[in-house]
Amino acid sequence: GSAAREVRRYRGDDPGAGLVPFLVNQQMMNSFERQFSSESGRLVYRKFGKGPGFAVTVEQQERFRREYISGCRVMLLIGVALMGGPMVAAAFYLTESGASDNAPLGAAIMIVAMAPSIVAICLMSFRRVAAPARQLQAAQPISPALTRDQQRTRLLAKLDYHHLAALPLLGVGMVWRLSRDLDPLHGWGRLSWLIPGSLALLAGVQAYRKYRFDQGRRLR
Repeated sequence: GSAAREVRRYRGDDPGAGLVPFLVNQQMMNSFERQFSSESGRLVYRKFGKGPGFAVTVEQQERFRREYISGCRVMLLIGVALMGGPMVAAAFYLTESGASDNAPLGAAIMIVAMAPSIVAICLMSFRRVAAPARQLQAAQPISPALTRDQQRTRLLAKLDYHHLAALPLLGVGMVWRLSRDLDPLHGWGRLSWLIPGSLALLAGVQAYRKYRFDQGRRLR
């Protein structure tokens, strides 16, 4: 129906949908737009894709989308400002204390300095994604929140084998980046291989679950 066509258009399946606006990347937009879906021919919003379903119009979806983009721009600029101070302070401390020559210690100090800002940015991001739910809280939902089984079914239906196959490669890339400061073949550096190993295990488990799910759907 028309609702399904609009959902596809906003999710980027339409080649003419245009470019994602500056400072808001496609991954951020996908996390927001996954909350909208077509259910029984109606456009429905669910908070984080699993809350109670609220019927919305195409115009409302577009307004929510524009507000999300505008809010993200402000959020990211605030995030840069929040992280700038700790980074400068940490860099000054490393330079003055002479710890800048110790790469692992320097990285640890930078991470600790930026941690509060990163947490704040994550909280702001979750709040921005859920903004439509706050505007719709006075409305009457047309369907209850999804059960765990329904959430699992939706998640497995969206999983892609190509993305799962890329996870171990991502882990290897992380080891390569770490190899600039650590030797991944000797000493404690060998622990870095736990990263691609863990990602490969995760990808394998999810691929098996996806395979079982697809086989079950074919047998129905």
